[in-house]
Amino acid sequence: MQKINTFERGYTQLYTGNGKGKTTAALGLGIRALGAGLRVYIAQFLKGRDTSELNFFKQMKQIGYPIEIEQCGSPDFVYDLPSESVKQSTAEQIRKIHELFSLCHCNEQGRCTCPYDVFILDEAIVCCTIIGMSEKDVLKDSDINKVGVQHEIDDEIQKKQILEQSGIELDLLELIRIKPKHVELILTGRGASNQLIEASDLVTEMCEVKHYYNTQKVTARIGIEI
Repeated sequence: MQKINTFERGYTQLYTGNGKGKTTAALGLGIRALGAGLRVYIAQFLKGRDTSELNFFKQMKQIGYPIEIEQCGSPDFVYDLPSESVKQSTAEQIRKIHELFSLCHCNEQGRCTCPYDVFILDEAIVCCTIIGMSEKDVLKDSDINKVGVQHEIDDEIQKKQILEQSGIELDLLELIRIKPKHVELILTGRGASNQLIEASDLVTEMCEVKHYYNTQKVTARIGIEI
């Protein structure tokens, strides 16, 4: 398929909030971009499950669409705290995108040499908090809470949590800062900080008004949620 870059400048879009639809909106944008001949890179953070959208994009790639999708997470990311391997793969994925951005430049025609036009970083925002919180959550209900040094332990864990959270958030802020001019960057995940919101060009907050999981206990359905 012929590449047709239809925009002179790319922007940073952010989808956050506690409502359903953040990933759906971002991946829908990815499909639209593919339809326009744009090259799309999708990184799914924390997620490792084989989903319907993953199967779809794999099929699109097989028939020649310029799509790359990578996961760095766990099949049960909703229930499990991130393992050390997930933390490491998250850092490696962010580093990879950073290197892609850093190596880009404008050619003689004024076009960006980046191998992709649209980058979708699904659940990247959640990494800013959940990875930093993991150790504290693991210890929260353990026997160590019963000893007298709990406050000292909590203080040390809190310091580590702040450092880890700040590190990932700073990485995302740096990606926004060095994003090539012609690249569209999409970030998703609940709990976006004021800094990420301020650095983005478009911010949408998904607000849950009503959800059939809460009212009717309907779990994730293949083809709709997964």
